[in-house]
Amino acid sequence: MIGIRQTGIYIPDNCISNLTRLDKFKTDEDFILNKIGIRKVTVKNKDEDVSDLCVKAFADLEKKERLDRASIKALILITQNPESNIPHTSALIHDKLDLQSNCACFDISLGCSGYVYGLSVLKA
Repeated sequence: MIGIRQTGIYIPDNCISNLTRLDKFKTDEDFILNKIGIRKVTVKNKDEDVSDLCVKAFADLEKKERLDRASIKALILITQNPESNIPHTSALIHDKLDLQSNCACFDISLGCSGYVYGLSVLKA
């Protein structure tokens, strides 16, 4: 049975106020505060890659849950910001985590809906 027992997270320390990015988005403060509703966002450090963020989140998961890496059958990365087109980022994560060669890995390029789509793909 497929299910979620636990999750791991990693949130970078760097924060940027969306109000400082008004010119970039060609909008005003009212739109950011009342339509977007997100005042600040976290951003990765310059020396971090997407795969590094995932490995750190996995390390957090391992602190919370006993995992047998050999039992992991699939690794799916859902992101709008892959490290590169080739190799796909999930393959880089697979390597960094030293997962078994029979563990399937692939990327799904989605944003907000990605979590739901990822669950649907895993269930299928």
